[in-house]
Amino acid sequence: MRYLFYQGAITPEGVRNAQALAWAAVADGEPALTLCIVSGGGDVTSGIGLFNYLDMLPIPVYTHAAGPCGSIAVTIFLAGQKRTAAPLSMFTTHQSTFSEGPNAGQRAPNTDLIAEPFKTVANWSDDAVAQRFGAADFNFSPREAKKLGIVDNVVDVKLGSGDALVNVFIPN
Repeated sequence: MRYLFYQGAITPEGVRNAQALAWAAVADGEPALTLCIVSGGGDVTSGIGLFNYLDMLPIPVYTHAAGPCGSIAVTIFLAGQKRTAAPLSMFTTHQSTFSEGPNAGQRAPNTDLIAEPFKTVANWSDDAVAQRFGAADFNFSPREAKKLGIVDNVVDVKLGSGDALVNVFIPN
């Protein structure tokens, strides 16, 4: 199994590197891929792109929260066909906001886009989304994430001697 370790902000450059490494796993004949995520979030456009890219791959993709997983990183996490979280991890959701211009700080329309996988993958209702995608951060533990349908299992992942771990480079 090949593990990609994405630790840092979700950026266009980091996502492009993750995509290249994921495709390299496919080209190398890996039967499956695990994306380990430690990220507080970042660029929504790039994150949605990575979510959809992972869904397009011809091999199973699993995700593992190896630490804090917040904002758009949680949406990416939901791309996993099997989703696990380390006991020492945490999840955070909130609405997306405009970062500049006359609407800075206000709810952005792409909040609905980043929340959609919570409906389709985790089976959240519109009310559940509204409760957890407001102006304030909604923080929850891995065990709560399991109850909410985000996580399949809370486990410490142990790499085997035949496994490969590749760090995703995220330029500053």
